[in-house]
Amino acid sequence: MGAEAEHRKLTAKETLFVFYYCGDAKQSAAEAARLAGYGQKGARTEGPKILSKPAVQAAVAAIIGKRLEKQDISGRRVLAEIAGSAFADANDLAEVRVGCCRFCWGTDHKYQWTEAEFAKELAQNVGVQAPGGTGFDRRREPHPECPECFGEGEARVVLKDSAKASSDAKKAYAGAEVTEKGIRVRIHDKLKANEMLGRHFKLFKDNIQVTFPDLPPEMRRKRILELLTMAAKQKAERTGGSKRAG
Repeated sequence: MGAEAEHRKLTAKETLFVFYYCGDAKQSAAEAARLAGYGQKGARTEGPKILSKPAVQAAVAAIIGKRLEKQDISGRRVLAEIAGSAFADANDLAEVRVGCCRFCWGTDHKYQWTEAEFAKELAQNVGVQAPGGTGFDRRREPHPECPECFGEGEARVVLKDSAKASSDAKKAYAGAEVTEKGIRVRIHDKLKANEMLGRHFKLFKDNIQVTFPDLPPEMRRKRILELLTMAAKQKAERTGGSKRAG
């Protein structure tokens, strides 16, 4: 049944309730009921009752759904964005590479220049020498017997072109900035994204939800506060008992 058919089931007050609930009331059932004319005293109890009606819920869902569709927002798209951040490989944006040092492959393990470096230096100083020779390429593997780096080589950070990054990496990419020390790449919190996915798919067993759908908001808050107070008291008693036992 379409949204228009659901709207025809609403009374004039219920239609106003839906209008205000999705607007000025900011999805507060009590406030929407008050604005719709149910009275200040009756709004708190009537609001949740009105919102529980299938026709009202369908009307609210239709309005919110159209808004999300207009903004190109959907649950599937949101999950895709979170999943991208959760499963992205940070190496698609920046990685640490280890290559040889200047002495690894130089003649007799002496300092080695690149061809361009030596040519530039030679133009300024005709008598310059290159005992280690030229041809340095930092991409080469470290020499296992290098007396300078002992085969460990030198590490460097290599930034990747974010425009050419994978789909997941683009979702994880949060921008970059130039600092005094160089370029800083920002990435969305991977652990947080995994936690959000886990909770969406109910992968965690430590999340206990307590709901009271039949109680008005004020009574619901009061009941939850009572349960929290009881839990805190029990925890304090357990802690005190363990200290005495120790």
